[in-house]
Amino acid sequence: AFRYRWMSLRNKIALWAALVAIVIGIFSLQYVRPTYRAAKMWLYIRMADKYTAKKDYNAASMALRIELLSGLEFPDSWKALANFLEQINSPDVIDVWERLAAMEPKVHEYRYKQAAAALRFGRGYQAEEVLNRVPPEWRNDAGYLRQEAALAVVRKDVATAERDLSRLVEMDPKDEQAAFDLAVVRATSDSEEKRAAARARLREIAGAGTSFSASALRQLVTFAVQDRDLAEADRLGARLIELPDVQIRDRLLFLQLELATNSWSSQDSLQKLRDYLVRHPDDFNAAMEWMLNVKLDPEGTRRWIESLPAGFTQNPNVQTGLLEYYFSNSNLEAAFRILRARQVDFQIPSNVIDLAEQALLQNRSDDADAEQTWMRVIYATEGNPRALQILSLLASSQGWTSATGRALSAFADAAPMQAGAWNLLAQHERSVGNLAGLYKALSGLLKINPYDKSVSGQWVMAAVLLRKADTHEVIETAERAYNSASPAEATAGTAYAMALLENNRAKEALDVVEQIAEADRRDPSRAIDVCAALAA
Repeated sequence: AFRYRWMSLRNKIALWAALVAIVIGIFSLQYVRPTYRAAKMWLYIRMADKYTAKKDYNAASMALRIELLSGLEFPDSWKALANFLEQINSPDVIDVWERLAAMEPKVHEYRYKQAAAALRFGRGYQAEEVLNRVPPEWRNDAGYLRQEAALAVVRKDVATAERDLSRLVEMDPKDEQAAFDLAVVRATSDSEEKRAAARARLREIAGAGTSFSASALRQLVTFAVQDRDLAEADRLGARLIELPDVQIRDRLLFLQLELATNSWSSQDSLQKLRDYLVRHPDDFNAAMEWMLNVKLDPEGTRRWIESLPAGFTQNPNVQTGLLEYYFSNSNLEAAFRILRARQVDFQIPSNVIDLAEQALLQNRSDDADAEQTWMRVIYATEGNPRALQILSLLASSQGWTSATGRALSAFADAAPMQAGAWNLLAQHERSVGNLAGLYKALSGLLKINPYDKSVSGQWVMAAVLLRKADTHEVIETAERAYNSASPAEATAGTAYAMALLENNRAKEALDVVEQIAEADRRDPSRAIDVCAALAA
């Protein structure tokens, strides 16, 4: 205080300025900096939303990365990421909902959305784990009941699904989703009376003109097909495609029913579909994939494609569909023309396209270097799933099975949590009789869903045939699949018996075999395995 009294005015001003600067600095660190970061985060969230609306997912992803760096500790930042992943249909959204649930444990909705996402990506076991972690006091929530019912539907547990959906309807009689789901569940009941009442209720919903009318008609079409009443299915399908919210899959289903019933109007319906696609290019790819799968009017399809307007064929969705068409018709020149024009969208570098074309031409001329060139193509993609998927289609279009297998194997390795990639690999390896490749594909599927009984049984049998069944993992997997099925279930029972045999437990293997129905034991596909158990 004594020194301050004798300081000059200039020094006093400097001292107070320094003190004020320190206070402002502390205030800025405490309040202004987080506010600035939050503002920056919201700016990039809006940018990501804008790019997502334009379907520019690369730019949206970049904006979200910057946004996350700005607001890693803010739940809003992770919510934006979750919404983006939902839109691009990425299974990574399951982990994001998990993180949000950890950040805000009192928000019930995060757990329910995580369970819903797990079910959407075929991970019933993960949805069950999420629901088991929900506290008991939450289990009367509408969100919990809805997800428990959805899991029960996947597991064909009609009683649990009906119980939960009935409670939802009691809680809110205006819950149209629960009322619709309850009618669908009851329509599969063992009780004929209950089944008839539920289908009558679905017919009421279909004629009510609500947002669930189209869904009710779809279910009724499905039930009619299951009952082998194709004429009724065709009649219902005709009503379905007249609704304003009809989808491309509805139009394709109706056309398929027209063809199945040899309807006189099938050609007219096909022409209407082609006219519709010219007005709706976003649906072109899905429709083209269906036309190629059912081999519908190949010559008519060729003439129609050649007559498409030049401007229309520049649409990205149309070009993707045309690419599949050119693949199926082995028109490499046209296919590579599209690939080069859209290499950025397909995420394929120009050097990969050039190498792929060179490898395919070498294979056509039986050049011994074709396989080596193709491996260079695989390495050049640097593990890009989209590029590898297209390469597999290219090789498949030329009937080059070894190259197709390598591309699909690399595709599955690059997208290990995409069941579709492993399923494609399994389908290919099964078709060419490559047991080691099939074992790899089934192993990938089992990592995604360890509780899939069908995959478990096939994987165990592949392990037995490859002499890999003497491990604890194989016997544990076989036992889990067997215990989760009926003892008379042939596939799981045979796989478990073979795993027991490989582990020198012949008496137990025979006990399992004897539980299988005699007709299944005599089936040629498993009779040799039954003989092995008897011989042992």
